[in-house]
Amino acid sequence: MPRSPSRICRKPWPGNIGISLAQLPEFSGSRVPQGNAPTTTGATGVSILALRGLGAGRTLTLVNGQRAVSQNASNTFDVSLLPTPLIQRVEIVTGGASAAYGSDAVGGVVNIILDTKFEGLKGHCRGGNHHVRRQRIL
Repeated sequence: MPRSPSRICRKPWPGNIGISLAQLPEFSGSRVPQGNAPTTTGATGVSILALRGLGAGRTLTLVNGQRAVSQNASNTFDVSLLPTPLIQRVEIVTGGASAAYGSDAVGGVVNIILDTKFEGLKGHCRGGNHHVRRQRIL
C-alpha cells in the first residue's frame, strides 16, 4: 500500500510547474529551464524532476495516480508539458515508495493531480514596461 504524501503543494503556480517545484528542498537534483539556453541533453525548456538528488530515473512521476509516459530516451517525464492552470495539487512522497511502486520510485514519487472539474477558459497575463522615463512638467 502506498504511503501518504509527505508534502502536498497547492496552487498558485507562478509560471512553469517544474520551476516552482524545483525550489523545494526535496527536488535538489532537478533539471529545469534557465532562460532559453539548451541543457546538456540539447533540449530547451525541459523540466525533469529528481527527488533527493538521486536522479530523474529514480523519481516516479504520476499523473492522477497513473504512471506518466516518458517522451525521451532517458525514460523521464517532462512536467512542463502539463498545462499549469489544469494542475490542482502535487503530492510528494520522498521515502519508502519503492516498496509499492518498484525501483523507479527509489528517490520518491511525484503525483500531479489535475483539476477534473475544469470548465471554460482560464488565462494568465503579465505585462510591464521596463524602461519608464518620468518627466516633470512645470
